[in-house]
Amino acid sequence: MENIKSNENITDITEVIENSFRGWFSRMDVSEYKWKLVSDNQNEPTQVHFYKEDTNDTLSVSLSTLFDRCLKEYKHHLDGFEAKEKRRVEEEIREKKDKLLEDKVNEVIESYELFLKQKVKDELHDRMTNEENEDFDEELKFILTNIRKMVDELSKNRSGIYYGDGNRRMRSISIQKEWYLENYDKLTQIILSVDPEHKPSSQKNDTNDYGTQFMKLDDDYSNLSYSVKWKFYEKLDLLLRKMKKSKISYWYSNQS
Repeated sequence: MENIKSNENITDITEVIENSFRGWFSRMDVSEYKWKLVSDNQNEPTQVHFYKEDTNDTLSVSLSTLFDRCLKEYKHHLDGFEAKEKRRVEEEIREKKDKLLEDKVNEVIESYELFLKQKVKDELHDRMTNEENEDFDEELKFILTNIRKMVDELSKNRSGIYYGDGNRRMRSISIQKEWYLENYDKLTQIILSVDPEHKPSSQKNDTNDYGTQFMKLDDDYSNLSYSVKWKFYEKLDLLLRKMKKSKISYWYSNQS
């Protein structure tokens, strides 16, 4: 004789039951069913009977099946939560790294801006005053037209260090080799701030068959190295545009 433990007042069960019949699975929504725990004699309950009053619509499910189903649902939920949390942490780390790289590259660009401003002024002054300079011109003036030409000359010369990638504007500009060699360690330190295992290149630049030289921060052409170079030359492009649009007061100022 069956021993029935009734829970007729609880009607908000929303578990969806899976049934198996010859390898086929179906799902049944029992959210509108009442349920009872059923056992043989005085033993512990082994089944749950789902039913609707005044109908013959019933369903019996073993407790072990129901528990397994609940555990699977919980594990699925837990796995989804863990995966979501993992993605959140990875995204947070990535954003912090990007912010760090951005700040470090900005510092180096500011350094190069001060260097290039002084280089433009020194070169123009030498051409205006030094008769031994092959480009000597006593009528040359320190005016915006000549300043802008000098910016172009110093940022688009074959002896400079190029990026070699990016858009057309980024590929066409270079930095002064003397500054690059003096500040190579600063550029590699940017990568080391994110990746302490980074190994700087044994050779500081690549040279193609035409003699054009390119920035080289590591021997493996890593994604991090590529990212630093891309950020640097992208900001360099913006810097050169700014310098060419600046008023004469900018060039007399010692501030960038």
